[in-house]
Amino acid sequence: MKSVGWWTEELNVLKMRVRKTRARYQRVRKRGDVVATGMIARECRVIVKQYKSLIREEKERYWRELVKAERNMNPWGKVYKICRKKGNASRDLVGIVVNGAEMKTWGESERALLDELLPAGPTGSEQDRMTDPEVRTDKFSFSELNNYVVSASLLLY
Repeated sequence: MKSVGWWTEELNVLKMRVRKTRARYQRVRKRGDVVATGMIARECRVIVKQYKSLIREEKERYWRELVKAERNMNPWGKVYKICRKKGNASRDLVGIVVNGAEMKTWGESERALLDELLPAGPTGSEQDRMTDPEVRTDKFSFSELNNYVVSASLLLY
């Protein structure tokens, strides 16, 4: 089994089906049987689609479990390391899918993580009760949060 946390036995089984179907397709194509080649090609596409879909689902499931488990346990744990690009984060954070949309860049993944980890600010009457002019009520931008994390980490060392 693979060493990534989201890999499952079901993915192993489906991967073997993809390999066997692809090999069967190549054998039939070599023989020149056009009808059988078309049927097996369609079967192969369906299996590959299922395989890729299952990979996306498992990655998303793993990511949500990781964020949920790490949220309150260790602020400097795996999720922090992924956001700060420390260690081998790429092994843990590859192609995250959030709300059906696959994150294509590290920045998108970091924003998704921050949205999940940092709760939304007060709304409506809660915000009206905040009368202190020193309290900031607008949302922080991603670059402001990133700058704060960098400056805070520099103070630690």
